[in-house]
Amino acid sequence: MPVFLYIDAYDSFSNNIVVLLTYLLKASVETIRIDDARFLGQDASLFLEYVRRFDAVIAGPGPGTAEQGGDVGLIAYLWNLGADFVVPVLGICLGFQSLILSHGGTIYRVENPQHGIVAQIVHSNRSIFKGIGDLRATQYNSLAADLGDSRKKLEPLAWHRTSATSPLILSAVRHREKPYWGVQFHPESACTNAAGARLIQNWWNEASEWNRSSRKPTSTCRLAPTIRSERITNSSIDVDVLRNAASSTGGSLLLLESVQRAAKIPIHSETGRFTIAGFSYPDTKRVLYFMNTSRIEVRNGQDEILDQKNQADLWNYLREFMSSVDKPMGGDARSPFWGGLLGFVSYEAALASIDVDGATRPSRPDACFAFVERSVVIDNAENRTWIQSIKPKDEEWIAEIQSAITHSKKKCTDGLENGISLKAVGICSPEKETYIKSIRTCKEEIRAGNSYELCLTAEGLVVSPASVSRSHHVWELYQRLRKLNAAPFAAHLRFGAENGDSSVSVISSSPERFLSWDRHGHCQFRPIKGTLKKTPGMTYEKAEQFFESSKERAENLMIVDLIRHDLNGILRSGEAHVAKLMGVEEYATVYQLVSVVEGDLSSKLDKTGGIDVLAASLPPGSMTGAPKKRSCELLKRIEGNRARGIYSGVIGYLDVGGGGDFSVAIRTAFSWDQERRDGRDFWHIGAGGAITVQSDDHAEYAEMMTKLETVLGIFD
Repeated sequence: MPVFLYIDAYDSFSNNIVVLLTYLLKASVETIRIDDARFLGQDASLFLEYVRRFDAVIAGPGPGTAEQGGDVGLIAYLWNLGADFVVPVLGICLGFQSLILSHGGTIYRVENPQHGIVAQIVHSNRSIFKGIGDLRATQYNSLAADLGDSRKKLEPLAWHRTSATSPLILSAVRHREKPYWGVQFHPESACTNAAGARLIQNWWNEASEWNRSSRKPTSTCRLAPTIRSERITNSSIDVDVLRNAASSTGGSLLLLESVQRAAKIPIHSETGRFTIAGFSYPDTKRVLYFMNTSRIEVRNGQDEILDQKNQADLWNYLREFMSSVDKPMGGDARSPFWGGLLGFVSYEAALASIDVDGATRPSRPDACFAFVERSVVIDNAENRTWIQSIKPKDEEWIAEIQSAITHSKKKCTDGLENGISLKAVGICSPEKETYIKSIRTCKEEIRAGNSYELCLTAEGLVVSPASVSRSHHVWELYQRLRKLNAAPFAAHLRFGAENGDSSVSVISSSPERFLSWDRHGHCQFRPIKGTLKKTPGMTYEKAEQFFESSKERAENLMIVDLIRHDLNGILRSGEAHVAKLMGVEEYATVYQLVSVVEGDLSSKLDKTGGIDVLAASLPPGSMTGAPKKRSCELLKRIEGNRARGIYSGVIGYLDVGGGGDFSVAIRTAFSWDQERRDGRDFWHIGAGGAITVQSDDHAEYAEMMTKLETVLGIFD
């Protein structure tokens, strides 16, 4: 599959050109704008190194003139590529004029501007015009180009007239030595005849031949992943084995696990299929977002700051970051994650998406992602395992991990190794009277018409003995959590150096998917609203009867309609639909009332399309209530301006192949290294529930404590 770079000059027909290239030539096309800040005004070598990763470049049409640097931007850089950097280029309209101007030609105004006019193209039947036959092509131009002094380097190939009596106007050229072509018409237009597509095919044939015969080899031509799909003979790979494999190669493990039942059966067949293990090393880059100061920092695994941006918007940065990463080639489509960003977005960072200020601390990141280049993905349903790397020439690492997994034995631990004690020395739970008072305040606001539903939360704080090896301590706590509350969206994350100012440990056993989207654009929300504790004698049938109550169903319905609103705000095509409404699902300690909302993002699909939906849908509606913005403002006051932190945010990944999957950070505990003092760690655990006018105060308190105790139990 050829890989093209399309340079967009802010033209209204660029997407049509990209689609033509994609479907006609079966190409992968990456698009950047003419004023991309990563390259424009920077050292030219950065752009040159970037360009030569591609098989060819298309310099697109756009408004303005090639005589104005701001109108052509990066397109002007293409014509001065050194011998080691030359790649085939096709210039269309503005790109065509820039090619001629850069070689000594001139630009002039035509007597009769041609906008949406179909012209007969007279051509030489040479080069890209050879054998295409009669060409009638749509034009959108007020300017034309004259070869002038550029004739020595550029060969004319085609012409047209603006009227029966007007002189011929140049329509196409090719460079006499370099692989540069240009056309002054739109081959992708709906009114350009079939010869336009034949011309594009001819161009790629000639460009391909030049690449084969003349292009200088370069190790940076494409950052394709080195991916092998190995079916490990031991089909039940334990996460301890993955952690040992990471440690044996000098790394640590970032884990998103779909925990299995005792018989290796997924907790939930629809969501419990894949376990994703990211391998983090000292050179692994991390993106940290500090909302309080609107600052982005890029650090390595040793907490050294590599880059920082002030007044940065998290979502714009993530879009730019993912767009800058070359889409890997050769990955197994069955693996949902080839590499990419893996981490969390806090509730407070999510609030910023709806313009609500949240309580934050400047030294603590409100979002943190590691750029994972090496990973292991386990398909629990098919007993298939992928060992993957998107680093070039990384076969040796793959072999090391395969050997480590194949020969490693699970290391049995009881939490007491190396003097580690997991028992809490202090637990501060929410006061019942205070929480019930907050419930009543919520109901007053709802009766006043300020909200339909408010998702009230509280926080428990656990003080535990600190250990010499924090990473081992956190891992043992995670092991307890995954056994106590097996869930399809468990997570073990450790970011930062030991005792770093922004270092944090996160363990989670969430049952709730927030949002996922695959590489084809299918997206899914799975909101949970409705929780029933498993008690002796409680059966699935009895749980179904319990969830038939109007109160439970109203809680769920309001969030379903809220999510439909969020998704329709992106799609605007009526494609958001409810795939499942209020189904009962069974988990380790509770029954839950779950709905599924789905949509099609294929019309917006690229490496950032899912990010747009993620940003537009946060914070999770199941953690806010509805209407979302007003509810969040009320909750901020009712909860005493307390920061929820990572709890109520989301945990997941952005895949370099274009997919993504995030869970709601519930049944979650997190601890900041910065808080450690007097040999003790402090773990924050949030819990809550949806309050409606039908809520029973004491039942809501009991539900909140049920959820809280699920996590508190790991410290017994």
